[in-house]
Amino acid sequence: MTDHSLADQIGQFFMVGFEGEVFNASIRDLILTVRPSGIILFKRNVKDGPGPTARLIRACQDLSRSVLGRPLLVAIDQEGGPVQRLEAPFRRLPSQREMSEAMDPSGVRELARASGRELAAVGINLNLTPVLDLATESDAEFMNERSFGPDPDRAAELGLALIEGYNDRGVLTCGKHFPGIGDVRNDPHHDLAVVGHPADRLKTVEAMPFIRAIRDGLPAVMTSHVVFPALDPDRPATFSPAIQTDYLRRELGFDGLVLTDDMEMGAMVKHYAMGRAAVDAVRAGSDLVLICHRMDRAVEARRALIEAARKAEISTRRLEETSERLERARARLEEPAADAWAELFPPPQA
Repeated sequence: MTDHSLADQIGQFFMVGFEGEVFNASIRDLILTVRPSGIILFKRNVKDGPGPTARLIRACQDLSRSVLGRPLLVAIDQEGGPVQRLEAPFRRLPSQREMSEAMDPSGVRELARASGRELAAVGINLNLTPVLDLATESDAEFMNERSFGPDPDRAAELGLALIEGYNDRGVLTCGKHFPGIGDVRNDPHHDLAVVGHPADRLKTVEAMPFIRAIRDGLPAVMTSHVVFPALDPDRPATFSPAIQTDYLRRELGFDGLVLTDDMEMGAMVKHYAMGRAAVDAVRAGSDLVLICHRMDRAVEARRALIEAARKAEISTRRLEETSERLERARARLEEPAADAWAELFPPPQA
Protein backbone atom coordinates (compact mmCIF):
# COMPACT_ATOMS: atom_id res chain seq x y z
CA MET A 1 0.00 0.00 0.00
CA THR A 2 1.42 3.40 -0.96
CA ASP A 3 1.65 6.22 1.56
CA HIS A 4 -0.92 8.15 -0.48
CA SER A 5 -3.51 5.37 -0.47
CA LEU A 6 -2.82 4.67 3.22
CA ALA A 7 -3.41 8.33 4.07
CA ASP A 8 -6.69 8.24 2.17
CA GLN A 9 -7.81 5.08 3.95
CA ILE A 10 -6.94 6.44 7.39
CA GLY A 11 -9.27 9.38 6.86
CA GLN A 12 -12.23 7.02 6.80
CA PHE A 13 -11.92 6.57 10.58
CA PHE A 14 -12.93 10.15 11.32
CA MET A 15 -16.09 12.10 11.91
CA VAL A 16 -15.26 15.76 12.53
CA GLY A 17 -16.95 18.93 13.69
CA PHE A 18 -16.15 22.54 12.86
CA GLU A 19 -17.09 26.15 13.48
CA GLY A 20 -19.28 28.12 11.11
CA GLU A 21 -22.73 28.19 9.57
CA VAL A 22 -21.51 28.89 6.03
CA PHE A 23 -19.08 26.78 4.02
CA ASN A 24 -15.70 28.47 4.13
CA ALA A 25 -11.98 27.90 3.61
CA SER A 26 -11.49 26.44 7.08
CA ILE A 27 -14.17 23.80 6.53
CA ARG A 28 -12.74 23.05 3.09
CA ASP A 29 -9.25 22.65 4.55
CA LEU A 30 -10.55 20.35 7.28
CA ILE A 31 -12.23 18.01 4.79
CA LEU A 32 -9.28 18.02 2.40
CA THR A 33 -6.73 17.48 5.19
CA VAL A 34 -8.48 14.89 7.36
CA ARG A 35 -10.50 13.28 4.50
CA PRO A 36 -13.21 12.11 6.92
CA SER A 37 -16.09 9.73 6.42
CA GLY A 38 -18.42 12.07 8.21
CA ILE A 39 -19.13 15.45 9.73
CA ILE A 40 -21.12 16.27 12.85
CA LEU A 41 -23.20 19.41 13.26
CA PHE A 42 -23.90 21.39 16.42
CA LYS A 43 -26.06 24.40 17.24
CA ARG A 44 -23.17 26.61 16.18
CA ASN A 45 -23.57 25.28 12.61
CA VAL A 46 -27.35 25.26 12.20
CA LYS A 47 -28.75 28.30 14.03
CA ASP A 48 -29.64 30.14 10.81
CA GLY A 49 -32.38 27.65 9.92
CA PRO A 50 -33.16 25.05 7.24
CA GLY A 51 -31.97 26.85 4.11
CA PRO A 52 -28.46 27.77 5.29
CA THR A 53 -28.10 24.36 6.92
CA ALA A 54 -29.02 22.58 3.69
CA ARG A 55 -26.58 24.73 1.71
CA LEU A 56 -23.74 24.10 4.17
CA ILE A 57 -24.30 20.35 4.00
CA ARG A 58 -24.56 20.32 0.21
CA ALA A 59 -21.28 22.24 -0.13
CA CYS A 60 -19.54 19.72 2.14
CA GLN A 61 -21.06 16.83 0.20
CA ASP A 62 -20.08 18.29 -3.16
CA LEU A 63 -16.46 18.63 -2.01
CA SER A 64 -16.34 15.11 -0.58
CA ARG A 65 -17.87 13.56 -3.68
CA SER A 66 -15.56 15.45 -6.05
CA VAL A 67 -12.31 14.92 -4.12
CA LEU A 68 -12.83 11.75 -2.09
CA GLY A 69 -15.32 10.04 -4.38
CA ARG A 70 -17.81 9.31 -1.59
CA PRO A 71 -20.69 11.00 0.23
CA LEU A 72 -20.33 12.05 3.83
CA LEU A 73 -22.25 10.74 6.77
CA VAL A 74 -23.81 13.91 8.20
CA ALA A 75 -24.61 13.48 11.88
CA ILE A 76 -26.40 15.48 14.55
CA ASP A 77 -27.61 14.95 18.12
CA GLN A 78 -31.35 15.50 17.79
CA GLU A 79 -32.48 13.41 20.76
CA GLY A 80 -35.14 15.71 22.15
CA GLY A 81 -35.50 17.53 25.45
CA PRO A 82 -32.16 18.95 26.63
CA VAL A 83 -30.20 17.60 23.67
CA GLN A 84 -31.42 18.88 20.32
CA ARG A 85 -29.41 21.05 18.00
CA LEU A 86 -32.10 22.14 15.55
CA GLU A 87 -34.52 24.82 16.67
CA ALA A 88 -37.69 26.29 15.14
CA PRO A 89 -38.94 25.93 12.46
CA PHE A 90 -37.75 22.35 13.07
CA ARG A 91 -40.14 20.56 15.39
CA ARG A 92 -39.40 20.59 19.10
CA LEU A 93 -39.00 17.04 20.39
CA PRO A 94 -39.89 15.98 23.92
CA SER A 95 -37.16 14.39 26.01
CA GLN A 96 -36.95 10.61 25.99
CA ARG A 97 -38.22 10.59 29.57
CA GLU A 98 -41.26 12.59 28.45
CA MET A 99 -41.77 10.20 25.54
CA SER A 100 -41.73 7.27 27.95
CA GLU A 101 -44.18 8.92 30.33
CA ALA A 102 -46.70 10.12 27.72
CA MET A 103 -46.37 8.11 24.50
CA ASP A 104 -46.79 4.57 23.23
CA PRO A 105 -44.47 3.00 20.65
CA SER A 106 -46.67 3.99 17.71
CA GLY A 107 -46.58 7.62 18.83
CA VAL A 108 -42.80 7.55 19.22
CA ARG A 109 -42.49 5.96 15.78
CA GLU A 110 -44.61 8.68 14.16
CA LEU A 111 -42.67 11.41 15.97
CA ALA A 112 -39.41 9.96 14.62
CA ARG A 113 -40.85 9.79 11.10
CA ALA A 114 -41.83 13.44 11.27
CA SER A 115 -38.43 14.46 12.64
CA GLY A 116 -36.64 12.21 10.16
CA ARG A 117 -38.42 13.88 7.27
CA GLU A 118 -37.06 17.24 8.41
CA LEU A 119 -33.53 15.94 8.89
CA ALA A 120 -33.49 14.24 5.51
CA ALA A 121 -34.81 17.37 3.78
CA VAL A 122 -31.72 19.38 4.77
CA GLY A 123 -29.30 16.50 4.15
CA ILE A 124 -28.73 15.10 7.65
CA ASN A 125 -28.53 11.33 7.26
CA LEU A 126 -27.44 10.12 10.72
CA ASN A 127 -29.17 11.03 13.98
CA LEU A 128 -27.14 10.09 17.05
CA THR A 129 -30.15 8.71 18.88
CA PRO A 130 -31.69 6.83 20.65
CA VAL A 131 -30.13 6.99 24.09
CA LEU A 132 -30.43 3.39 25.24
CA ASP A 133 -28.92 3.97 28.68
CA LEU A 134 -31.23 3.16 31.57
CA ALA A 135 -32.03 5.76 34.24
CA THR A 136 -31.28 3.44 37.15
CA GLU A 137 -29.55 6.01 39.37
CA SER A 138 -31.49 9.07 40.53
CA ASP A 139 -28.26 10.98 41.21
CA ALA A 140 -27.19 10.66 37.55
CA GLU A 141 -28.92 13.93 36.75
CA PHE A 142 -27.19 14.50 33.42
CA MET A 143 -28.78 11.30 32.06
CA ASN A 144 -32.26 11.13 33.59
CA GLU A 145 -34.02 13.37 31.05
CA ARG A 146 -32.20 11.69 28.17
CA SER A 147 -33.24 8.13 29.07
CA PHE A 148 -36.47 6.24 28.46
CA GLY A 149 -36.35 5.23 32.14
CA PRO A 150 -35.13 2.35 34.31
CA ASP A 151 -37.06 -0.53 32.69
CA PRO A 152 -34.97 -2.39 30.06
CA ASP A 153 -38.04 -3.69 28.23
CA ARG A 154 -39.69 -0.27 28.03
CA ALA A 155 -36.45 1.36 26.89
CA ALA A 156 -35.95 -1.31 24.24
CA GLU A 157 -39.54 -1.02 22.99
CA LEU A 158 -39.43 2.77 22.61
CA GLY A 159 -35.87 2.70 21.28
CA LEU A 160 -36.91 0.32 18.54
CA ALA A 161 -39.87 2.55 17.66
CA LEU A 162 -37.57 5.56 17.34
CA ILE A 163 -35.12 3.62 15.17
CA GLU A 164 -37.90 2.38 12.89
CA GLY A 165 -39.39 5.86 12.47
CA TYR A 166 -36.10 7.45 11.41
CA ASN A 167 -35.30 4.47 9.21
CA ASP A 168 -38.61 4.96 7.40
CA ARG A 169 -37.34 8.41 6.35
CA GLY A 170 -33.90 7.19 5.28
CA VAL A 171 -32.09 8.51 8.36
CA LEU A 172 -29.62 6.20 10.10
CA THR A 173 -29.62 5.98 13.89
CA CYS A 174 -27.02 5.28 16.55
CA GLY A 175 -27.74 3.68 19.93
CA LYS A 176 -25.69 5.13 22.77
CA HIS A 177 -23.69 4.83 25.09
CA PHE A 178 -22.72 1.14 25.00
CA PRO A 179 -22.79 -0.92 27.15
CA GLY A 180 -24.92 1.46 29.24
CA ILE A 181 -24.11 4.42 31.51
CA GLY A 182 -27.46 5.42 33.00
CA ASP A 183 -26.22 5.20 36.58
CA VAL A 184 -22.96 7.12 36.12
CA ARG A 185 -22.92 10.09 38.50
CA ASN A 186 -19.75 11.56 37.01
CA ASP A 187 -20.60 13.00 33.58
CA PRO A 188 -17.98 11.82 31.00
CA HIS A 189 -18.16 15.28 29.46
CA HIS A 190 -16.14 16.33 32.50
CA ASP A 191 -14.09 13.30 33.60
CA LEU A 192 -13.63 9.55 33.39
CA ALA A 193 -16.23 7.48 35.22
CA VAL A 194 -16.62 3.88 36.41
CA VAL A 195 -19.62 1.51 36.44
CA GLY A 196 -18.97 -1.22 38.98
CA HIS A 197 -21.79 -3.67 38.25
CA PRO A 198 -20.90 -7.36 37.80
CA ALA A 199 -20.83 -8.73 34.27
CA ASP A 200 -24.11 -10.63 34.55
CA ARG A 201 -25.92 -7.44 35.65
CA LEU A 202 -24.38 -5.42 32.79
CA LYS A 203 -25.36 -8.03 30.20
CA THR A 204 -28.91 -8.64 31.43
CA VAL A 205 -29.91 -5.12 32.45
CA GLU A 206 -27.77 -2.25 31.12
CA ALA A 207 -27.03 -3.86 27.75
CA MET A 208 -30.50 -5.29 27.14
CA PRO A 209 -31.92 -2.34 25.11
CA PHE A 210 -28.80 -2.45 22.92
CA ILE A 211 -29.15 -6.20 22.44
CA ARG A 212 -32.76 -5.84 21.33
CA ALA A 213 -31.88 -3.01 18.95
CA ILE A 214 -28.94 -4.93 17.48
CA ARG A 215 -31.19 -7.90 16.78
CA ASP A 216 -33.55 -5.52 14.98
CA GLY A 217 -30.83 -4.13 12.71
CA LEU A 218 -29.48 -1.06 14.55
CA PRO A 219 -27.11 0.64 12.06
CA ALA A 220 -24.62 2.10 14.57
CA VAL A 221 -23.57 1.99 18.22
CA MET A 222 -21.71 4.66 20.19
CA THR A 223 -19.43 3.46 22.96
CA SER A 224 -18.84 5.29 26.22
CA HIS A 225 -15.87 6.96 27.89
CA VAL A 226 -16.56 4.85 30.97
CA VAL A 227 -14.67 1.99 32.63
CA PHE A 228 -16.59 -1.24 33.28
CA PRO A 229 -14.16 -3.28 35.44
CA ALA A 230 -16.23 -6.47 35.17
CA LEU A 231 -15.75 -6.41 31.38
CA ASP A 232 -12.33 -4.72 31.21
CA PRO A 233 -10.54 -3.70 34.41
CA ASP A 234 -8.05 -1.39 32.71
CA ARG A 235 -9.67 0.51 29.84
CA PRO A 236 -12.82 2.52 29.16
CA ALA A 237 -15.14 1.08 26.53
CA THR A 238 -13.63 3.54 24.04
CA PHE A 239 -10.33 1.62 24.09
CA SER A 240 -11.52 -1.86 25.07
CA PRO A 241 -11.18 -4.82 22.67
CA ALA A 242 -12.93 -6.91 25.31
CA ILE A 243 -16.02 -4.69 25.10
CA GLN A 244 -15.99 -3.69 21.43
CA THR A 245 -14.60 -6.78 19.72
CA ASP A 246 -15.19 -9.72 22.08
CA TYR A 247 -18.56 -8.67 23.49
CA LEU A 248 -20.20 -6.32 20.98
CA ARG A 249 -18.91 -7.87 17.75
CA ARG A 250 -18.45 -11.56 18.59
CA GLU A 251 -20.89 -12.29 21.40
CA LEU A 252 -23.70 -10.00 20.26
CA GLY A 253 -23.00 -10.34 16.53
CA PHE A 254 -23.09 -6.61 15.80
CA ASP A 255 -21.70 -5.73 12.36
CA GLY A 256 -22.77 -2.12 12.03
CA LEU A 257 -20.69 0.98 12.68
CA VAL A 258 -19.06 1.57 16.06
CA LEU A 259 -18.57 5.24 16.93
CA THR A 260 -16.63 6.73 19.79
CA ASP A 261 -18.18 9.48 21.82
CA ASP A 262 -16.53 12.87 21.32
CA MET A 263 -12.81 12.39 21.93
CA GLU A 264 -12.55 15.97 23.19
CA MET A 265 -14.63 15.32 26.30
CA GLY A 266 -12.99 15.73 29.67
CA ALA A 267 -12.91 11.96 30.19
CA MET A 268 -10.47 11.76 27.29
CA VAL A 269 -8.40 14.96 27.16
CA LYS A 270 -7.70 14.96 30.90
CA HIS A 271 -6.12 11.50 30.78
CA TYR A 272 -5.00 10.60 27.25
CA ALA A 273 -3.02 12.11 24.39
CA MET A 274 -5.25 12.57 21.33
CA GLY A 275 -3.05 10.68 18.89
CA ARG A 276 -2.62 7.61 21.07
CA ALA A 277 -6.30 7.71 22.04
CA ALA A 278 -7.37 7.55 18.37
CA VAL A 279 -5.03 4.61 17.72
CA ASP A 280 -6.30 2.70 20.75
CA ALA A 281 -9.93 3.33 19.80
CA VAL A 282 -9.41 1.98 16.29
CA ARG A 283 -7.41 -1.00 17.55
CA ALA A 284 -10.25 -1.79 19.95
CA GLY A 285 -12.76 -1.89 17.08
CA SER A 286 -14.08 1.66 16.55
CA ASP A 287 -14.99 2.57 12.97
CA LEU A 288 -15.48 6.30 13.49
CA VAL A 289 -13.47 8.46 15.88
CA LEU A 290 -15.42 11.63 16.71
CA ILE A 291 -13.35 14.81 17.06
CA CYS A 292 -15.97 17.49 17.26
CA HIS A 293 -14.21 20.81 17.75
CA ARG A 294 -10.54 21.41 16.99
CA MET A 295 -8.87 20.73 13.65
CA ASP A 296 -5.41 20.48 15.23
CA ARG A 297 -6.59 17.54 17.32
CA ALA A 298 -8.06 15.83 14.27
CA VAL A 299 -4.77 16.30 12.41
CA GLU A 300 -2.82 14.96 15.40
CA ALA A 301 -5.05 11.88 15.53
CA ARG A 302 -4.77 11.32 11.78
CA ARG A 303 -0.97 11.45 11.89
CA ALA A 304 -0.90 8.97 14.77
CA LEU A 305 -3.17 6.55 12.89
CA ILE A 306 -1.05 6.76 9.74
CA GLU A 307 2.08 6.01 11.75
CA ALA A 308 0.35 3.12 13.54
CA ALA A 309 -0.71 1.63 10.22
CA ARG A 310 2.84 1.94 8.85
CA LYS A 311 4.07 0.02 11.91
CA ALA A 312 1.33 -2.60 11.45
CA GLU A 313 -0.31 -1.67 14.76
CA ILE A 314 -3.42 -1.32 12.63
CA SER A 315 -3.69 -4.16 10.14
CA THR A 316 -4.80 -4.06 6.53
CA ARG A 317 -7.69 -6.30 7.51
CA ARG A 318 -8.76 -3.79 10.17
CA LEU A 319 -8.84 -1.05 7.50
CA GLU A 320 -10.86 -3.28 5.19
CA GLU A 321 -13.42 -4.15 7.87
CA THR A 322 -14.23 -0.51 8.50
CA SER A 323 -14.28 0.23 4.76
CA GLU A 324 -16.86 -2.52 4.26
CA ARG A 325 -19.07 -1.29 7.09
CA LEU A 326 -18.92 2.28 5.86
CA GLU A 327 -19.77 1.19 2.34
CA ARG A 328 -22.85 -0.64 3.60
CA ALA A 329 -23.93 2.45 5.52
CA ARG A 330 -23.37 4.74 2.53
CA ALA A 331 -25.41 2.41 0.33
CA ARG A 332 -28.44 3.27 2.48
CA LEU A 333 -28.10 7.03 2.02
CA GLU A 334 -30.27 9.12 -0.25
CA GLU A 335 -29.33 12.63 -1.30
CA PRO A 336 -32.26 15.05 -0.98
CA ALA A 337 -33.39 17.19 -3.85
CA ALA A 338 -31.87 20.66 -3.75
CA ASP A 339 -35.20 22.27 -2.86
CA ALA A 340 -36.50 19.58 -0.50
CA TRP A 341 -36.06 21.80 2.53
CA ALA A 342 -37.97 24.68 0.89
CA GLU A 343 -40.98 22.46 0.24
CA LEU A 344 -41.04 21.32 3.84
CA PHE A 345 -40.30 24.72 5.41
CA PRO A 346 -42.19 27.35 3.38
CA PRO A 347 -41.43 30.98 4.19
CA PRO A 348 -43.82 32.60 6.69
CA GLN A 349 -46.69 34.56 5.24
CA ALA A 350 -46.20 38.31 5.25
